[in-house]
Amino acid sequence: MPRPIRLTAETESQLAQATAWYQERSGISEIARQWYDGFLIEMKKLRFIEDEIGLTPLQEQEFFEERLFELHYGSGRNKTHRAIFRFVGGTIEIVTIRHLSQRGLTNDDLKFD
Repeated sequence: MPRPIRLTAETESQLAQATAWYQERSGISEIARQWYDGFLIEMKKLRFIEDEIGLTPLQEQEFFEERLFELHYGSGRNKTHRAIFRFVGGTIEIVTIRHLSQRGLTNDDLKFD
């Protein structure tokens, strides 16, 4: 059974910022729109995963009590961003979207209820 996916207001904003960054780099709004749509499609595919996949790096895991997972995305073979997510009950919650060149996560980056 597919799991629901939840993006917070902050992660929706981060995705919009990443799309704006992509548009600046490509110079073509349609390509940026395709990138945005493609990222959403890849995140929605997470609903069907059976096994836990793509743990975040160990040095990031040590800051959080719960396990965090990641999905890398970019155009073609060039992965530029990652969606960090967790399992909350039966829901997959996207907790942040970051460029791959950003430093690793620390406990200052994410606050959970």
